[in-house]
Amino acid sequence: MAQAMGPLFPLLCRNCGYGYARLSWQVMLNGAGHARADCAGCGQYVKYVPQTPEVCKLLGPRPQPGPAPQMELFR
Repeated sequence: MAQAMGPLFPLLCRNCGYGYARLSWQVMLNGAGHARADCAGCGQYVKYVPQTPEVCKLLGPRPQPGPAPQMELFR
């Protein structure tokens, strides 16, 4: 399944050989963020790309993490 719309970035997919990836922010619960690249052709994860000024400009501001999920304890 293809990734939701995001900016295109020239990057070769090892799965299908397509030459562009969709970029998106992946934000962890602790607030750490990664610029993630998924193939624009097959949707497969390609790699995390360095957060260069060019990549950050394409992606825009990094979203803040949401609230931590509530865990249920079983007794």
